[in-house]
Amino acid sequence: MKAAKAIGEWTEKDLLGHVRELADAMGWHYYHTHDSRRSPEGYPDVVMVRDDRQVVAELKVRKRKPTAAQNMWLDAYRQVGAEVYLWTEDDLQEIADTLAGKVL
Repeated sequence: MKAAKAIGEWTEKDLLGHVRELADAMGWHYYHTHDSRRSPEGYPDVVMVRDDRQVVAELKVRKRKPTAAQNMWLDAYRQVGAEVYLWTEDDLQEIADTLAGKVL
């Protein structure tokens, strides 16, 4: 895990790797589009499924905000009942708790 890295030093790639490691360790089916140039604009960074749960997450670092297209996708997933998150490097414990199935 990358938790030893100082918060301000995280990249989105670091955060993505952290989420992937947790998802793999906790038995989630995990999807991330590796080359988004041919994907719909704004599609979320991560989609995960385990048991009866679907988690969709947009990952941001250094206080960046989602685009209008990203918000549109996140809202669409919310409307169909997915758990939707905007996670940053400040949310490491929330990410772990969410993927472990703890009620937040």
